[in-house]
Amino acid sequence: TEIYTLSLHDALPILTTWKEQSPEKKKNVSEELLAGKCKAYGPGLEGGEALIETEFTIEAINAKGNRCPCGGHPFNVKIKSPKGDVDHQMTDNEDGTYRVTYTPQDEGVHNIAVTLTDKHLPGSAFKVFIKPPAVDASKCTAYGPGLEGAEIGQDAPFTVEMRNKNNEPVPNRSEERRVGKECRSR
Repeated sequence: TEIYTLSLHDALPILTTWKEQSPEKKKNVSEELLAGKCKAYGPGLEGGEALIETEFTIEAINAKGNRCPCGGHPFNVKIKSPKGDVDHQMTDNEDGTYRVTYTPQDEGVHNIAVTLTDKHLPGSAFKVFIKPPAVDASKCTAYGPGLEGAEIGQDAPFTVEMRNKNNEPVPNRSEERRVGKECRSR
């Protein structure tokens, strides 16, 4: 076995040549990829929280087990929440890796399918549990007449706007909540 060492200066013409290759030539190289060898990993495949962006990485691996030093591979990602499709963005890093970001809107199990030419990568379709959005008390606000004064036996309504750590509104799970005990005079 011979080992060759290339400096970045020596490798640059090779990488530049790859970018200039025809789509047919790139397709032939992509066909050398095996879905069963490629990888998908990262926090976005391990769990998350509704309304908080998360991400994962796809890595293009060829039949010899090496990462491909190029981009343009036909990976496909589909994310489904309990309520339907979830939008995502996939960025080709042009080094054999792809960054996928998404912001789950719903809690519950999300199914994430990662395929290469209609063949699933190992672990796909991933089952990812998304927790309900967490409220960050430091980002919440309260207002209304009930905070300005109240009378015994009278309702004192006020509003609390719940927000998460990104200062985004957290949906309330009930229309109205009653707080406190009724006061009675003796």
